[in-house]
Amino acid sequence: MKLKELSRLLDLSATTVSRALNGYPEVNAETRARVHAAARRHGYVPNQMARRHANSG
Repeated sequence: MKLKELSRLLDLSATTVSRALNGYPEVNAETRARVHAAARRHGYVPNQMARRHANSG
């Protein structure tokens, strides 16, 4: 499952899902818990190539 698929499933923006998964404090705790639960339930694993690319700039 990709981040965009997870965001569609939760009816949240991909940005909100990404921030929730990365522990941004501005994401509501209830939303963060909902995102983490759905990620576990659906086997979401971050794309390491995308993460490396995002951190290289």
